[in-house]
Amino acid sequence: MKYFYNICLALAMIVGLAACQSGGGAATVKKDTSLLDAQAFKQKMDALSNELVLDLRTHGELHSVGPIAGARNVDFNAGVLDRIIPSMDKNQPIMLYCASGGRSGEATEKLKAAGFNEVYDLKGGITAWKAAGLPIQAHHHH
Repeated sequence: MKYFYNICLALAMIVGLAACQSGGGAATVKKDTSLLDAQAFKQKMDALSNELVLDLRTHGELHSVGPIAGARNVDFNAGVLDRIIPSMDKNQPIMLYCASGGRSGEATEKLKAAGFNEVYDLKGGITAWKAAGLPIQAHHHH
């Protein structure tokens, strides 16, 4: 029984350390998710001037629903994000979206773990953006 207690204690310490490193204990973790609905995401894009907007969808998905203006296509499923993380500026605000929010959520965690300071995730993905009546570009063949 004592052995089991030690494991619990060790886990609690690890979790406690992780929480402290994020900058202000557990209370700030909730606010820091940077999950923005479509309108807030658009406002944040308009407010920032140096943000990097990443469309994490596949090329096939881009054909069915075009990208947000200015977005760079980074196919998350093909592992492109992992390849470009080392060359990205950690102080630059990163805006992410995918089709419905699943991949962008994963990507947000990856970027935060890699030390990026400002990561914004479009809640509900391009689907929510389109539903909000926000502009989508036609996808051109390169």
